[in-house]
Amino acid sequence: GGASGLDGRPGRLPARRRLMDAAELWEQIRAASPDLIAPRVPLVSYYEKRGRYREARTVAAEIRAINPELSAEAAVGILPELAGIIGEEEVAQFKLRLQSAGLQ
Repeated sequence: GGASGLDGRPGRLPARRRLMDAAELWEQIRAASPDLIAPRVPLVSYYEKRGRYREARTVAAEIRAINPELSAEAAVGILPELAGIIGEEEVAQFKLRLQSAGLQ
């Protein structure tokens, strides 16, 4: 049993599916925790990367409402393990997507 990924190994979902699952989890945490910034940061990047700009800006506005002084750089710093997961180059793109959505 279990899911099979593109590489044929059981239990490994394709990266795209794992991201979709993560986004669903972030949305659940966002709904349950109106003052929590951490799940909102990756959502902004996720939506921005997929051209879902209105959703990205909405989530970025929520972050600014929670902490008006939070910069994109500081927002990335909230997730210290990010570079180890996605790599330094993608972290730079992640930060640019946060800025594009309205975090300076």
